[in-house]
Amino acid sequence: MKKIFLSFYCFIFIVSFSSCTMTNKGIKSTETETNIVYIKSKAIDAKFVHIKNGTFLMGSSENEVKEATDNDESPKHPIKISKDFYIQETETTQKQWEKIMGNNPSEQPHCDDCPVNNISWLEIQTFIKKLNEIESTNKYRLPTEAEWEYIARAGTTTPFTYGECLYLKDANFNGGSYANCNETGKPKNKLMPVKSYRPNNWGIYDVHGNIFELCNDWKIPEYPSSLTVDPQGSQTPQKGKSLRGGSYLFNANRARSANRTATWINGKGGNIGFRLARDL
Repeated sequence: MKKIFLSFYCFIFIVSFSSCTMTNKGIKSTETETNIVYIKSKAIDAKFVHIKNGTFLMGSSENEVKEATDNDESPKHPIKISKDFYIQETETTQKQWEKIMGNNPSEQPHCDDCPVNNISWLEIQTFIKKLNEIESTNKYRLPTEAEWEYIARAGTTTPFTYGECLYLKDANFNGGSYANCNETGKPKNKLMPVKSYRPNNWGIYDVHGNIFELCNDWKIPEYPSSLTVDPQGSQTPQKGKSLRGGSYLFNANRARSANRTATWINGKGGNIGFRLARDL
């Protein structure tokens, strides 16, 4: 009996010790859920999904239903993401922002798990700089526009990560119909806590609606037609920094995977938030 107890005690000790040795100043743990690999930031208590490199078609096809003003989504062209990276599984929340910045500028405060908003691209750079310093790294950043569409599509080619239609049970937008998709539900008309809706195929939440997500690059006015590897956007200021994903105040068209808009580096509002990327 003593031998059995001693063996069990040693097993627990070994497991506990192994778990401790997995941690470091920046990354708390790793885990696998349904073949999705995560890491976790200790500083902001956020999970990041491991995204594998690959090639996809970026942009909308000529027959994708869209508004006349959406004339910068074509041509649909091949993009190669050459390196694996991590993406935050949710939009960055008010609680996570406050952990680093010590304030909550959001227009809808007192919702810790809602996306932080009313912040500019420049302010996000300060947040990222502080987070990198806390975790003694330089790996946190905003995703590029190409990386954002890659993780939003999650291997799909339809207008939405969920298919041809977007319904209010799947995302937080202002309702109405898109194309031949009939929607009879009632919109929330406010930000919702992250993870209020199901994730896409890669375990990423709220790629459609809730809040527009800022990307790192200046929005290029026209897409190329040939294969591009790891595009970084325009090298000179253009129409502002890319915004993706739509928001609770806009219709389903603005939430399409291919939809593009932008804001200047000091632009802010209740519609603007972000999610982080992290290099391996």
